[in-house]
Amino acid sequence: VFTYFDSKETLYESAILEPLEEIKTYFLEIEKHFKGEPLEIVKDMIDCHVQIFSMRSEYLRLLQQVLASPERFPKLFNELNDFVNGFILSIHPIIEAGQKKGYFYEETTSLIAESYLSILNGMRLTFIDEYTNLFWKDIARQALRLFGPITNKGEL
Repeated sequence: VFTYFDSKETLYESAILEPLEEIKTYFLEIEKHFKGEPLEIVKDMIDCHVQIFSMRSEYLRLLQQVLASPERFPKLFNELNDFVNGFILSIHPIIEAGQKKGYFYEETTSLIAESYLSILNGMRLTFIDEYTNLFWKDIARQALRLFGPITNKGEL
């Protein structure tokens, strides 16, 4: 390992940034991966994100460590902050379209997006169930509820 990485810091950065590159597209290019009405897009996106994070508990713990210590990991924190801001920008038009159709709450799109990221961040740290457990479907339903009241215009 140390013949490939210059230092422990470089190894740690790679452990954070390489998996981030793998999943980034599902957060920053939402309309490329998920199609349909805003509600369908958000449902499919949530299912995908919950699956990604339910299968990567160790990775989420590393992310949590960076997020909890920005002064210790400034470069990584800035990368994650850029990722979060990119997601908020990416999902903004989808939330806005869903609000116009009455699917989602009339809150700021950034509040809805940040609340959603919070549940993703906390879910795998709180629950230790295997990713195959049906419990994750329940978490996906709860995540969808952050976007808005689903009435006769759509179903949970």
